[in-house]
Amino acid sequence: MLGITKGAIREEMRARVARLSEEERRAASQTMEMALLERPEWKQAPVVGLYLSLTDEPQTRGLLQMGLDAGKKVL
Repeated sequence: MLGITKGAIREEMRARVARLSEEERRAASQTMEMALLERPEWKQAPVVGLYLSLTDEPQTRGLLQMGLDAGKKVL
């Protein structure tokens, strides 16, 4: 066993995210958004579940709007 706890991994990830610039956060959000939009599951789904992101999380407003524009039911 590596001896690394989930808590330690989460703390490390929080620290890494905190060091990202606004531009890096925006680019990461766009990369994740495009990856999801290309998935056949997204394209075929009549209903999708999304959340409104917090400021330090990948942004989801674009996905929410694209889902609505595509006629999907967004939960």
